[in-house]
Amino acid sequence: MKNIIKNVFLISIVLMGLNSCDKDMNNPNASNIANPNLISPSDGSTLVLNPNTYTATAMTVKWSSLDFGYDASVVYSLQIIKSSDSFDSDGVVPQVIGLGTYSENSNTTHQVDVSTTNLNLKLKALGANIGSVSSFKVRIFGKPAGQLDSSSNGLKAYTQTNIINSNVYDPIDEAAKLYVFGNFGAASSFADWDINTLGTSNSPIIYSSKNNGIYEGFVYMNNALPKFKFANPTDTELNIKGVGTAYTGTAVIGVNDSADPPIPFGNTSGAIGVSTPGTLAASTDVSTGNVISPPSPAAGSYFVKVNWTSNEYVILKRTMSVTGIATSNVAKALTYVTDPASPFYRMYVGENISLSAGSMYVQVKNLSSADGSKLERFGIDNTITTLINSDNSSAMIKNKLKFGAANFTVTIPGVYTIILDLRNSANYNLRAIKTN
Repeated sequence: MKNIIKNVFLISIVLMGLNSCDKDMNNPNASNIANPNLISPSDGSTLVLNPNTYTATAMTVKWSSLDFGYDASVVYSLQIIKSSDSFDSDGVVPQVIGLGTYSENSNTTHQVDVSTTNLNLKLKALGANIGSVSSFKVRIFGKPAGQLDSSSNGLKAYTQTNIINSNVYDPIDEAAKLYVFGNFGAASSFADWDINTLGTSNSPIIYSSKNNGIYEGFVYMNNALPKFKFANPTDTELNIKGVGTAYTGTAVIGVNDSADPPIPFGNTSGAIGVSTPGTLAASTDVSTGNVISPPSPAAGSYFVKVNWTSNEYVILKRTMSVTGIATSNVAKALTYVTDPASPFYRMYVGENISLSAGSMYVQVKNLSSADGSKLERFGIDNTITTLINSDNSSAMIKNKLKFGAANFTVTIPGVYTIILDLRNSANYNLRAIKTN
């Protein structure tokens, strides 16, 4: 009998504890007496996201508190979907930005700043087109702290739904970068002399992979007499530089961190040693004074490197191909893609390339044998030197490349499409898609 009484007592204690923990969600006075109101962003507002100021506030979310009819700790979040979707539709999963937890016992107003980089990632995750303005639906969701989002009979409250419009950019554009803008833009899938302070310039970009003021990259200039300048814009200044003294050399050496030449550049993937680099000078106009021209100008691809701090630059004409034992030592050309509908837009592609078993490398100069000690070839940048191939164009298998690194080995002979992606100096890479 004593054991029965003891067990009943213990069960009663447990039930009392559970009831105490869940009292907010089962409070008999609880009801959505006052739904919150989304004050900002207002319905129909338009935002401009600038990757040059990605840490800045993109929007301030402001709302009135909800009232469940009792003192409650409430968790709020902002929900975002495409304007063509419905919050009530099954299968529509909103992007969520947490807004914090608040003790609600009176009619108050809250606000939270959302950064440009955070909002851009959420909008991009919804499938918005990069570079375009799209429309989205936003609302605020509130629930008692501790209540599961999936609770079918829990307390929930929503604000009205507002529409916002915003551009979306590629997150890589937040990296330290320079715009290379000039008269070749429109013929090279960009726009001529296009530069602004909004982060939307339609011009080629070169990056500083180590964020050290040294920038490099490959730029396709489809103009027989290319002319250009560099810009490092903020949200208020274009910061344009043109030529001081022109670069006229062709010799380049040095490829790895341990052997970087002391002048003028070092400590990046494509170190350069030249006795007389070109110099840069501040420019007060966009397209007329002190424009830069490459040595022996011609249409084609150029390797560009800039030391922004010391105002030095070099520019070298390059030709892309793959060659080696796998190609019978015949250079197989890779062509720059300007079709925006192609999955390889702004990459270098070679189709129907027959590869036998054996080694090969990427050549960036039209020589019978490129020198690995110069900026003339790429090898694979990892300890596994076997070429990893894909089966289709959507596969994300990429072989990371580095100037002067080891040859890579083809183990599966066949016909391939080779894709060389040189858009980002922090991630030069190659894909090999076996088509036969």
